[in-house]
Amino acid sequence: MHRHLPRLVSPRTLWSFLVSGVLALLCLSVAWQPIQAHALRSVPSKDWPMYLGSPGRTSYAAGETAINPVTAPTLTTQWTINANGPVTTEPIVVGGMVYWASWDGYEHASDTAGQPLWSTWVGDSSTPHCDFTRYGPSSSGVVTTIQRHGQNRRVLIVGGGDSQMYALRAGTGKVVWKTRIGLQNSGFIWDSPIVYRGMVIIGLASVSDCPLVPSGVFELNASTGKIVHVYETALSGCVGDGIWGSPALDAARGTIYVDTGNPGTCPQSLLTYGESMIELSARDLSLLGHWEVPPAQQVDDADFGATPTIFQATLPTLGKTEMVGAVNKNGIYYAFRADHLGAGPVWEKRIGLFQGNPFNGGINLGSAAWNGKRLFAAEGQTTIAGNTCAGSIRAMNPNTGKFLWQTCVTHYCQGAVTVVPGVAFAGCGNQVLGVSTQDGQVLYHLAVPGAAFPAPLSVSNGTLYASDARGLPDTPGHIYALAPPSS
Repeated sequence: MHRHLPRLVSPRTLWSFLVSGVLALLCLSVAWQPIQAHALRSVPSKDWPMYLGSPGRTSYAAGETAINPVTAPTLTTQWTINANGPVTTEPIVVGGMVYWASWDGYEHASDTAGQPLWSTWVGDSSTPHCDFTRYGPSSSGVVTTIQRHGQNRRVLIVGGGDSQMYALRAGTGKVVWKTRIGLQNSGFIWDSPIVYRGMVIIGLASVSDCPLVPSGVFELNASTGKIVHVYETALSGCVGDGIWGSPALDAARGTIYVDTGNPGTCPQSLLTYGESMIELSARDLSLLGHWEVPPAQQVDDADFGATPTIFQATLPTLGKTEMVGAVNKNGIYYAFRADHLGAGPVWEKRIGLFQGNPFNGGINLGSAAWNGKRLFAAEGQTTIAGNTCAGSIRAMNPNTGKFLWQTCVTHYCQGAVTVVPGVAFAGCGNQVLGVSTQDGQVLYHLAVPGAAFPAPLSVSNGTLYASDARGLPDTPGHIYALAPPSS
């Protein structure tokens, strides 16, 4: 409905069955063409074209100048969009358009003045026996250019609430193609895609383990939606090991990093990659390396829910080294050499406590941000200088994990940090906070009664965008646009 306003898949696996059978009926199949579709790799134009801003998931708007340590305290609400459902996606901003989905089942586009442009149905999942009776679209899109019928088309590629991937015309919302990658009402696309050399890369998980389902990473042709490669995180016949943090790309090495949730059952003692960091080839999704959280550090339902961050460190004898890191639900941030996962973490640092309750900050899901010098993380309950904090925002030395500063906050933080030069922003409970990247001093504070800000904030052309997910699954949420007063 559209309104204009080392396991590659063999032909015998379950995934192959889905590709050759059910998916063939549901995917708009077009002959494969060797066309390159290029997602924006940085934000020189000050757009925010994908989840966390870049394929490396650095969440850093290097070109932002209007929002800075001087103007951050003056941010005011420029406009508010009243959505028809909670909003758990990060707003994507490209070419004067803001893209966001809500749990009403629609992907929406507005202009940067907050005026509606189009809405397209991308589905939801009915789950009467799960935590919520219904789940709406939770994937943030990526804006890219594909070639169709000899013409370049700008599209938004996004995961729907019905376990299908969608390519939508960026200007109108018209469906270009859609492809099912999971079973509706049990599989779910929590994560957000990247596009690399003409391929869309996306993970699949379950709906809140209700039930656990076969999970994996999919690579689709960006122009046609055809599934080209699949990597199963558990062997055929097993369930679990879902991917609900988004894939990160090391473009220089052509490698993809994903982290996984808890394993499920297998018919026999088979190797699975639950609660692990995994490295895959971006060319064909072949396994290059992996590391699993040690049993002594595993907690109940010990998922990785955070998205990996690509960053750099200077290590003894190695010098400048490509790194990848993420926090586990257990509250420990693990940092690895990107080319040597199997050796284990170069360093690890506790940045949150595990209390088991996601609604009071008892689990840790926030992805880090990287500004080229420091890592920034915001998490739930923790202890700082002997004091118990509901949440925290921290800066870490990328070489060692040492805290450079720590800011105790009054609400738990769940989404990723978003950084502009001089200021780090995070959503913490019903608050949007901005702190100095130099010393952690609070520069900006917005409290919205009844709101919840679990999604990362995005920044584009002097405006900070925030998504409100209050009252899951049915209470209407909002999109807020915050900016300094016009000079």
